[in-house]
Amino acid sequence: EVNSNGNVVWQHTNTLPNPNNNRVFKVRRYAHHLWLDNNYISATTGGSLNIHMEAGTDQAGRSFVLAASASGTSPGTTIPGTGLTVPLNRDFVTEFILNNLNSPSLTGFAGNLDSEGSADALLDTLGPLPPALANRTIHFAFVLTNPADFASNPMAVGIVP
Repeated sequence: EVNSNGNVVWQHTNTLPNPNNNRVFKVRRYAHHLWLDNNYISATTGGSLNIHMEAGTDQAGRSFVLAASASGTSPGTTIPGTGLTVPLNRDFVTEFILNNLNSPSLTGFAGNLDSEGSADALLDTLGPLPPALANRTIHFAFVLTNPADFASNPMAVGIVP
């Protein structure tokens, strides 16, 4: 696959059953725009989570907001007037994040993508989490804003006791 500049952005070489007999009749590529460096955080001790966002060079410089939900990804939240559905159900975690963007515990949760269309964020619990969050799953996703016309895939983090 190549982008509009002619750069290879994805390539697959099938080596099965062997390198000389590697015909591929069908390949599907699934868009993946959000990565987490860990899939759990301890409620007892807290911790940090590095989050990488990748929207592509065609989105370079655009503003974004990274949000989360403790109540799942379906049916999601539709942004009024846009038709865009973000794969997060709006809840108390969403409200906390939106009210504390770029605070010391939510570094880089809002900003602009770099020249490659990427950004990094850091969630730092700054200590233990409320016991009520133990055994819950928090999903993260980001939205490009102005206009709101792109939402990433959701990624899950388990809160272990």
